Amino acid sequence: MERILVLGFILATLCLITTEFACNGDVHSKLLRIRSRSSCSNCCHWEGINCKNSTGVVISIDLHNSYDSFSDYQNWSSMKLSGEIRPSLKKLKFLRYLDLSGNSFNGISIPQFLGSGAIPPNLGNLSNLQSLDLSSEFSYLWSDNLDWMAGFVSLKNLNMNHANLSMVGPHWAGVLTKLPILTELHLLGCNLSGSISSLGSSNFSSLAILSISQNAFNSKFPEWLVNVSSLVSIDISNCELWGGFRWISVSYLICRSWRRIEVLILASNNLHGTIPSSVGILCNLKYLNLGSNNLTGGLPTFLEVPENCSSESPLPNLTYLSLSSNQMDDNNLQGRIPASLGTLQHLTEMWLGTNRLKGTLPDSFGQLSELVYLDVSFNNLIGILSEENFSKLTKLKYLLLSSNSFTLNVSSHWVPPFQIHFLEMGSCHLGPSFPPWLKSQKEVEYLVLSNASISSSIPNWFWNISSNIGWVNLSLNHLQGQLPNPLNLGPLRPIPLPNRGAYLLDLSDNKFSGPIPQRIGEFMPELWFLSLSDNEIKGTIPASVGHMWNVEHPSTINNCSNLRILDLGNNGLSGMIPVSLGKLKQLRSLHLNKNKLSGGLPPSFQHLSNLETLDLSYNKLSGSIPSWMGAAFSHLRILNLRSNAFSGNFRLTSPIYVHCIKLVCECKGQVLEYTKTLSLVVSIDLSHNNLSGDFPKEITNLFGLVVLNLSKTTLAGRFQEAFGGCINCYLLIYPFMGQMTTFTATAFAGNPNLCGAPLVTKCQDEGSDKGQSDVEDETDNNFIDQWFYMSVALGFALGSSVPFLFC
Repeated sequence: MERILVLGFILATLCLITTEFACNGDVHSKLLRIRSRSSCSNCCHWEGINCKNSTGVVISIDLHNSYDSFSDYQNWSSMKLSGEIRPSLKKLKFLRYLDLSGNSFNGISIPQFLGSGAIPPNLGNLSNLQSLDLSSEFSYLWSDNLDWMAGFVSLKNLNMNHANLSMVGPHWAGVLTKLPILTELHLLGCNLSGSISSLGSSNFSSLAILSISQNAFNSKFPEWLVNVSSLVSIDISNCELWGGFRWISVSYLICRSWRRIEVLILASNNLHGTIPSSVGILCNLKYLNLGSNNLTGGLPTFLEVPENCSSESPLPNLTYLSLSSNQMDDNNLQGRIPASLGTLQHLTEMWLGTNRLKGTLPDSFGQLSELVYLDVSFNNLIGILSEENFSKLTKLKYLLLSSNSFTLNVSSHWVPPFQIHFLEMGSCHLGPSFPPWLKSQKEVEYLVLSNASISSSIPNWFWNISSNIGWVNLSLNHLQGQLPNPLNLGPLRPIPLPNRGAYLLDLSDNKFSGPIPQRIGEFMPELWFLSLSDNEIKGTIPASVGHMWNVEHPSTINNCSNLRILDLGNNGLSGMIPVSLGKLKQLRSLHLNKNKLSGGLPPSFQHLSNLETLDLSYNKLSGSIPSWMGAAFSHLRILNLRSNAFSGNFRLTSPIYVHCIKLVCECKGQVLEYTKTLSLVVSIDLSHNNLSGDFPKEITNLFGLVVLNLSKTTLAGRFQEAFGGCINCYLLIYPFMGQMTTFTATAFAGNPNLCGAPLVTKCQDEGSDKGQSDVEDETDNNFIDQWFYMSVALGFALGSSVPFLFC
C-alpha cells in the first residue's frame, strides 16, 4: 500500500487545474500541470478514477480512506488525504460518484472545497451527481446553509456524517425535500437542531435509508415518517425526541405501510408509553432498538401477524432486539418476559437489561439456536436455571445475568453447549462449590462471579480455562486459600491470578489469607485495577506492585504503570509503604486503610500527580504530614489520614483541590446539591492523630471543601480567624445547613486548645467560659467512612471524573 501526500491536492489527477501531486512508495514523485477540462487520457487509469469508455469523461472519484481512524489510527493517519480541492471541481459536469470519506482535510483555507473551511455553493452545479460521501470522524467540514444542494437533482445517496452543520438553522430538512430521488440520507453527528415533527413527506417518496442519529432536535417524534412507505431503515437514536408510541398503530403500519421496514432504531431518546403489540406485524423487521427511553408497561407478546407475511409467526426475520437501558431512570419495563420471545428463531442479540422485569427466564429461550448475545441483567428475575435453559444455545458468546436472583441448578458433569467470551453472573446463586462447568470454557475474556455464594477454594484447573482472560471479578464471596507466588507455583493453585494481559483483578471481600506474592507486579504488568481488600492477607506490600509496567515495551517505562486503582484496605498488612508505589504515575485511587502499616509517607508519593483519592486511615503511620502534599496532589478529592500517629504541625504549601461539575449529597435526611458554582471540592480527615500547632490557615483556600474532620488532634488557635474567608465550606458529619459558621463542635471534639464559635470554648476576648467538648459519636465516624467509600466506588464505577458523593 502506497502512502499518498497531496500538496496542491488530488484533483490534479482529475485534470482540473495546475496542481502538485506526490506519491511515496512504488510510484515516484512527479509534478503534473494539466489544464482544466472534464476528460483526459491518463487519469482514467489511475486508482480510484473511473471514466466513461465512450467519451473518456470522469464519472467516478473514489479516494476514501479504507482504514478506521479509531481501531487502526496509524494506518489511517498515514493514508489520509490532505491539501486542496479547488472550486473548479464543478467543471466535472458528468461526475456521478464522489467518495472522499475517511479523510481529514485539515489545514485547508476558505474558499477551498474541503477542509477546515466552508463547502462552496458551486458544488451544487454537479447536476449529474448521484452519490456524495464526505463523511469522516475528523473531516472538520462545515457549512452555514444547505442551499447549494438544490442543484443535486440526480442525487440518490448523501453521506455527510460528522460534518458540522450547526449553523444551517432549523430549516435544513426543507432543502433536502427538494431532492426528488434521494434514496439514502446519512447525517449522523452533524450538530443539527430544530423540530422535525411537522416536515412534509411528499418529496421523500423515494427515501429508503434515513440515518440522522446523534443530533439535538429536541422535537416531538416526526409522525410524518409513518407515511413514507419506501423506508427500509430508520435510525433517529440519541436525538432528544419525545412523545408517545401511539403513532405505531395497525392502521398506519398496514394501510399507510412500513411494510418494507427492516431496521428501526429509536434508542436514547425520551419516548414514553408502552410498546404496542402491533410491532409484530412488521414482518420484514430485522433490527429493533428502543433502548434507553422512558418506556413502561410490559413486554409485548408480538401476537399480531399481518396477513401478507409469508410466515405464521410474528417478526419472522428479527435478528436484533434491544429494550434495555443505560441508566436506572430510563426504560421501566415491568412484568414477565413473554415466552413468545423464544419463538424468534433468527434472533442473534437480545438486550433486556436494566428494567424491572420479574418472574423467571422462559424455557423457550433455550431454543434460540442463533443467539449470540443475551442480556437480562439488572432486573428482578428469580427462579432456577437448568440445563434446559441453555440446551440449544450453541452460538452463545455473551451472557449477562447479573443483579437478579437466579439459582443455577446443573449437574456437576454438565458441559455447556457454548464457548463463552463474556460472562456476568454476579448476585446469582452458583455455590457453594466453585462452578465445575467453567472448566470447559476455553475462550473466556471477561468473568464476573461476584456475590455468587461461592465458599470453596479455587480449583487448580481455573488457571487453564483461558489464555485471553483480562477481567476477573470474584468479589463478595467466601473464597478461601492463600495467594500463591505466580512465578514459582507449586502443585496447588488455590486462587486465580490472570495472564500477563489481564487488566482487572477484583478478589475483595473474601477470605483469602497469606501474603501477597512478592513478584505479583511482574506477573500482571498490564493491570489498571487491583483490589484485594477485605480479606485476611498478611505480610508486607511487595515492592513489585510499584513496577507494574510491560517490560516487553521499554518505551512505556517513562509513563510507568497502567495501574489506576489499588485497594489493599482492611487486611492485616504490616511494614512500611514501599517507595516503589511512587512510580505508579497513573494512579487515581490508593486505599491502604485498616492495616498495620508503619513508618511515614514515602517522599516518592510526590510523583503521584494524578491521585484523586488517598486513604491511609487506621494504620500506625507516623512522622509529619509532608508540606509538599498540596502541591503534589493537585487533583486530589479525598484525603483520609485518620487514626494514625502523625505528629507535628500540619502545613500545606498550596491548596489541595479538584475541579467538579456537580455533587449530590444525602446527609441523614438532608439532600444538598452542589453545582458549577462550586469549582473546588475536597475531603480531608486528619482526626485521631497527634497533630499540633495552630490551625492550618492554608485550608482556608479550599473554597469547595465538603468534608473536614480534625477531631482528636491537638491543633490550637482561633477557629474563626482561620476560616473566616472560607465561605463555601461545609461539614458533613451532622445534619447541617448554612455556611462555615454552622460547623458543629463535634467536628473538633478532643481539641481542648481550640477556641471560638461554634465551639463551646471561647477565646479570651470572648468571655471566661473555658468549657470544652469531648464528645465523639462512633456512628459519625462510620458515617464519614461510608461517605469516602461510596463516593469513590460510584465515581469509578460510572467512569466519571466527577463522583456522586453520598454522606
